[in-house]
Amino acid sequence: MKKRWERLIAAVMSVVMVQTVCPPQAMALAASEVKEAAEYLEIDQLFSATQSAVTTDSPENVETQTSAALFQDGAVRIYHALQLYAIGSNAVVHSGDAQAETFGTGTVLTDDNGQVLLYDSDGSYQLMNDIALPDGTMWTLPSGFSGTFVSEGESTEAPLYDEDTDTIYIYNNYQLLTRAAEDELKTVLSGDNVAETFGLGQVVYAGDQQLEYTQDHNYVVAQSFTAQMPELKAEEVLQEGTSWDGRQYEGQVIYYEKDVQYILIGNKQQLQAIGETETIRIGIPELGLGTTVENPIKVTEPVWEDISGWREDPKWEKVYPGDADIDESVPLWGNKDFSSDQCGSALDENNQLTYNKGAQNHVNIGRVDGTSEPVYSTDANYIIFRNISLKGEKWTPLMFSGTMEGRLNMDPETDATISDITVNQDGKLDASINLGIGFFGTITNQQNDENVGLSGGTAKVSHLTLDTVTVANNSTQMEETTTVVSALTGLLGGLLGALGSAVDFILDIILGTDNVLGNLKLGDTLKRLLDAREAAPDNFATGAFAG
Repeated sequence: MKKRWERLIAAVMSVVMVQTVCPPQAMALAASEVKEAAEYLEIDQLFSATQSAVTTDSPENVETQTSAALFQDGAVRIYHALQLYAIGSNAVVHSGDAQAETFGTGTVLTDDNGQVLLYDSDGSYQLMNDIALPDGTMWTLPSGFSGTFVSEGESTEAPLYDEDTDTIYIYNNYQLLTRAAEDELKTVLSGDNVAETFGLGQVVYAGDQQLEYTQDHNYVVAQSFTAQMPELKAEEVLQEGTSWDGRQYEGQVIYYEKDVQYILIGNKQQLQAIGETETIRIGIPELGLGTTVENPIKVTEPVWEDISGWREDPKWEKVYPGDADIDESVPLWGNKDFSSDQCGSALDENNQLTYNKGAQNHVNIGRVDGTSEPVYSTDANYIIFRNISLKGEKWTPLMFSGTMEGRLNMDPETDATISDITVNQDGKLDASINLGIGFFGTITNQQNDENVGLSGGTAKVSHLTLDTVTVANNSTQMEETTTVVSALTGLLGGLLGALGSAVDFILDIILGTDNVLGNLKLGDTLKRLLDAREAAPDNFATGAFAG
């Protein structure tokens, strides 16, 4: 159908183009195809009228006139599809062109300066009404078109689709090109009726099916059609989305909502850092002149470095994009201090990322003064704003007591997906590391340090989809209880053990050494609790989401 129609249109246009300069014999060569085109378009008079309009006179000797119906204010007026197809052909404009039935007939028209009017590629045109394209046909502007279409302007309220007639309305050249291209995504979106917002908005539906720019539908070129192709806002969104993904600025790692601080997670390295620590060396521990401390991993925004080589005019270059934007092969910045020629980030007056020479904190933008630097702790608040693959790498279940929300591209209504999760538990289960086997080992409320026994905050996990999860639990025994007690009481440099000794001392004063409640030594009490825990069947609970 498409090839047949294109051949027919070409035949008609070839007749129109030569009719003022060729003898009748040349017209007769295409007579059969012109007649076939006329019948296909149901324009009975097209063949006879076009043939009768042929003249053997040269253009200089052809009678000419002006016509307000077909040319006004510097623009050729377009009424029907045959005129649309003539644009770019350099065919002469005739007085009969206002009607499809008499297209190509009548007197040759001129502009106000006596110049013959042509359907050329750099002319100015005005659509006088909506123009339906013949069924199954394709129309695009000619290659190299540099002309204009005069109209009253675009409107976001203009209809894109009429379901009753299955008609898609064409308002701009982006729509034409998308329909014509074989390898383009053809989904119709609600912003397509304005050239600048083409490719944005909600999907338009035909019934329960997504509407696409295919030949299965009817098409109408709207009277407000424009050939202009301004820079697409969709391209701006795409460019921003490549690095920002819905965030407020490039490299953002911290987000505040209702005074609550969230850490933004965009890759597997960040996920793997939650609950982990880095060893910090103080002095020379090997010589007994210092110690090592396990600190949680700091969150780091983009880092800048002066690459001028200590010249008078520093040249600052971004050497680290921020935790959320590193490639999968790049490790997190971690707890490394900045060198003397490095600094943190700031935002300029246009909300663009720049260096901050005085910034030595790992997070500077937006952080509330006086607050500690954010770290990847198990009780922090997180937003997963990208879909993340763990690449099948072995995953340690999270003992989580914070907030974790999936917001793909920072949209609260769109779930984020974590995929390719592999959890393998072998050997004895160590209660000091995790209980339960899954992406999360356990999800528990935070401890209230001021009121022991009361929750310090509700743990929450929402809008998160886990995909392609492999969980294998081969553990049937707990780690020896006394070993776990040693680990717990020795945690943080014996802090818990020191606290236990203080509690033991106070209990001895209050209850005496022969108290009837029995031995309440904290270490022994922990052992009894863990003995009970060891016997609990839910220690070995296994699930894709949480143990």
